[in-house]
Amino acid sequence: RSAKKRMAALGQEPSEKKKKKYKKRKKGQQNGEADKEDGEAEKEEEKEKVDDEPAALFSEEELAKMSSKERRSARRKMEALEAEKRGIDVKEVREESKKDAEKEAMKKATEEKEKRKRREKEEAEAGEDKGDDRKKVNPYIVFVGQISYKTTTESLLAHARKSLPKSVGKTLKVRLRTDPVTKRSKGTAFIETDTPENMHTLLTLHHTSLDGRRINVERTAGKGGGQDKRKDKIK
Repeated sequence: RSAKKRMAALGQEPSEKKKKKYKKRKKGQQNGEADKEDGEAEKEEEKEKVDDEPAALFSEEELAKMSSKERRSARRKMEALEAEKRGIDVKEVREESKKDAEKEAMKKATEEKEKRKRREKEEAEAGEDKGDDRKKVNPYIVFVGQISYKTTTESLLAHARKSLPKSVGKTLKVRLRTDPVTKRSKGTAFIETDTPENMHTLLTLHHTSLDGRRINVERTAGKGGGQDKRKDKIK
C-alpha cells in the first residue's frame, strides 16, 4: 500500500500486474474479515441456542445428586429461563410444573398398585398350588415328647420301627428338634409316615420307655392349638 501511495504522489500509474496484485490482496483482506464475522455470528447463535434450552442446564441425574436446597434453586433458575423464553409469568411455569409432577406421581402410584395386585395374585396362585401339593402328599405326623436329651434320631427311629412291619418302617421320617446354637436336643421330635394306619400304629408307642424316659406320642394338630388339640385328635 505504501508503494502505491508513493507512485500516486509521483503521478505514476501502477502496472496491470501490480493492479491485479493490489486487488487480490484487498479481496483477501475482505474475505478474512467476512470469515471472522461469520465465526462470531455462529458463536453468538450457539450461545442463544443454549440460552433457549433452560431444561438442558441440569439433567435429572444431576438434580438427583443435589441437596434439596440446591435442587430447589436449580429448578427456580430453570423456571425463570423457561418463563423468559416463552414470555410468560414465572408463576404460570411453576403451576405447569406442579401439575406435571402431580400427573407423574399419579401415574407411578397407579403402576405400583397394578404391580402389587399382580404380585398378590401370583402369590395366591402359588399358595393354592402348594396347598394342592400338600393334599397330594398328605403326610401323617405324630409328635413325640418327653424324650431323653441323650436320644438320637437313629435311636428314636429304631424304637418307632419296632411297632411297624419292616417294609413300612423304611418309609418313616424322623425330625429331632435341636437348639440352633448348642445343637442339643430339645427333648421333642416329629415322626412322619404316609398312611393313617401307620400313624395310628405309631400312637401305640405312647407312654413306652426309651432311654430311661416314658415318652409321649400324640398326633399333631397342625397350626396352633397346643397339647389339648393334639389329644383331641387322638380321640
